[in-house]
Amino acid sequence: MTETRKALDATSKMQDEKATGDAVGVFLLGIPFSKLTGDHEGEVARLKGEVEAIETAQIKAKCIPIPPAATPTPPPAASTGTPAMK
Repeated sequence: MTETRKALDATSKMQDEKATGDAVGVFLLGIPFSKLTGDHEGEVARLKGEVEAIETAQIKAKCIPIPPAATPTPPPAASTGTPAMK
């Protein structure tokens, strides 16, 4: 299960990067770059289905579900010494 979630996270991140590139491509050229290079939409859908199937099987078997991997929180922004304006 953890391997599937890791793969889903990685593939989702790649797909998000493709979407960002598409937005830039549409803005600059009027065509999304993924039309030329492809995207990861199918793989994301497959992995989401696999995770859903595993979670459903865990519920039916009354297993203790494995929690999603914690997303690391970014460190707090460094203080510039200037008070914030309100």
